Amino acid sequence: MQHDARLKIQPLSRIGLNTKEKVAMKSILELRDARNELDREEIHWFLDQLLDLRKLSDPKNCDDPATLPFGELTGKNATAEWAVFMARRILIAAAGWAINHKIGRALPSADAASADDHEHEIAGNAEASIFTGTIRDQSRALADRAVARALLDTSVFPPGLASNLKAAMRALDFGEVWPIVSPENIGLHGSSYTLAQYKLVAVEYVNFLVGQGVRKKAAEERVANIFGVSSVTLKTWGSRDLLRFFKGEAISEITQTARAAGKLWAVKQDDPDYAKRSKGRGETIPGDLYLVWKRFEDNLINLIALEYKETLRKDKARSEHRDPDAN
Repeated sequence: MQHDARLKIQPLSRIGLNTKEKVAMKSILELRDARNELDREEIHWFLDQLLDLRKLSDPKNCDDPATLPFGELTGKNATAEWAVFMARRILIAAAGWAINHKIGRALPSADAASADDHEHEIAGNAEASIFTGTIRDQSRALADRAVARALLDTSVFPPGLASNLKAAMRALDFGEVWPIVSPENIGLHGSSYTLAQYKLVAVEYVNFLVGQGVRKKAAEERVANIFGVSSVTLKTWGSRDLLRFFKGEAISEITQTARAAGKLWAVKQDDPDYAKRSKGRGETIPGDLYLVWKRFEDNLINLIALEYKETLRKDKARSEHRDPDAN
């Protein structure tokens, strides 16, 4: 198969692979895309790449894993991330329909249909198409745990861990908390991790705006105003608060991706036909950048800020209920 040397693999994991090959299954990013058209030859080609990398990375064949080369990647960790990313894409392309079927079978509405009914795949695809970000509606927790349990069977977990987590999530449905899902007592109170997620999104949005050409100070003031805090407070989120919950390199990766997404968003605004196949364009929009676009489309940042404020309000109310003399 001939591969277009002008295009590059652009993995969601943002590991920087820059080989001179075709974009992998560009029409299949997530489970919602499982029935999109695919190219069998392309999938076979990427599977061959995975098998070649499997051989190259074998400790018996690789004396120095830090210098393991693959395309323009170097090192076993970076190549391992690419391999897992690509294996996931191949799994979705080849068997995403089956995973959607299992999701549909796990939903509360599944009992009304035969196990072989196409409705399960359709319902699973609809479920997989819902994008809510990390913070999900609490009323969905029971169904979400059922779906997660069903997918544990298709995930690559050590067998003992998978079965333990599956049972632990089921126990939660009956009010029992197993150690694997029990919170750690590290001196934090209230919805500290939930609030950290919202703060991370705020910092990400600042960088999304900066990528579009907005000056950083103006972007910080704009986002601070949306979240109802001062720009000084917003700065401390990225420089101090978030480091208690996330590694610095992970935060840096998110902010860099947000800037790249903002930069490409500006390109798209200036050139609406950019990456449109119907217009005969050959560009592609990397999946990780596209997900940033989706997260911030239709002014969703305002809704996220409202959820942040509501979480703060509830935490304060709970605190005052526990200690009415705190004020």
